[in-house]
Parts: sequence; structure tokens; C-alpha cells
Amino acid sequence: ASQAAVYDLYARDTVLGVVDGINGAIMSYGQTGSGKTFTMLGDINNYEHRGAAPRALGQIFQEVNSRIEIEFKVSVTYFELYNEKLEEYKKMLLEEKAKILEQLSEEQKNYIFKEEKDEVDLADILINNEIVDKLSDLDAEKLRLIERALEKIEEGTYGICEGTGKPISEERLQAIPWTPYSYEYAEQLDRERRRGKTR
Repeated sequence: ASQAAVYDLYARDTVLGVVDGINGAIMSYGQTGSGKTFTMLGDINNYEHRGAAPRALGQIFQEVNSRIEIEFKVSVTYFELYNEKLEEYKKMLLEEKAKILEQLSEEQKNYIFKEEKDEVDLADILINNEIVDKLSDLDAEKLRLIERALEKIEEGTYGICEGTGKPISEERLQAIPWTPYSYEYAEQLDRERRRGKTR
């Protein structure tokens, strides 16, 4: 199929939804050499063979220019995280989650967490029993962030700051793999909280 046909079939509606205010993601998945980069970026020397990313930008600006009654702010961030790194972060997140769960009382040991493929849905357990009551507020919040980070890995949005939309540094992810914010944005939130307490 041509680049245009692939884009029209798999990406155009998603991009239109983003312009309408709906979150969207376009991901290319496959083994090495299967054409992921070509699908996303295309041939930079051949306009007809441009990929999904430049086509999406073109569609966005076309929509923005046609909607003169609405003010848009468009920003672009390029972020590439290889699968090996994602697996490393996923392992770190699962290990930290296991540490927190091990701190529960003897009563909580009735909930058995098997290997990852058979793992009980933690979100359901948190809703349907008293795990949260047995955790400190700090651990409960960390557990929530870990679950959200694992979801973002599956969604393809892991490593992007939820406050700025920009990449979180690898150093910060190595130190706090469950963080939803970059160091700069976390510092900004902390300053705002401190100012609020002094008022």
C-alpha cells in the first residue's frame, strides 16, 4: 500500500480527533527491518513518499488554518525510546510494585501475585478490598503512579511529562521510573505548593 493509503486508513481520523480535542496516538510496531521508520517518517527526499509524521503535521496545520474562529497552540516534541529501554523500565516498575506489596500485613498475603502473565489486576483489588488502608499514604500514591506508568508503557506515552508534554530525562526515569513529571515541572509544582502554604 502507498504511504497515502496507509495514512488515510490508519491515521487521518486520529489526527482529526486530536484537533477536535481528543487524545490520540499513532504507533508503528514490528520487528527490526519491518519498515516502522519508513512508515512514520517516509522518504525525506520524495514528497509523495513522506510518512505518517509529516502527513500528520500537514493535516494539523491545514485544520488549524481552516478554523479561524478558534485559537490553537501547536507544539512538537520528538522522543524515541527503544523497546529494550522500555522493558528495563517496566522491570523496575514491577520490582518496585512487588516491594510495596511485600510490606502489607500477614492478612494481605492471601492475595497471591503470580508471574507477570498471571498477575491479578491490581487496580481491581485496590477498589474491591482494603489494600489502600494497609498502605501508607506515600506507598499508596507510589503504587498508583506505578500502575499509571505501566499503562503508559502499553499506550506508548511513557517518558513524556504530563505537565509539559516534553520528554522526561533518562536520568530522572532511571532514578524515579514512575514519575509523571520532568524534573523542571516537578520543581515548578513544588514551588507553587510552598507558595500556597505560606499564604
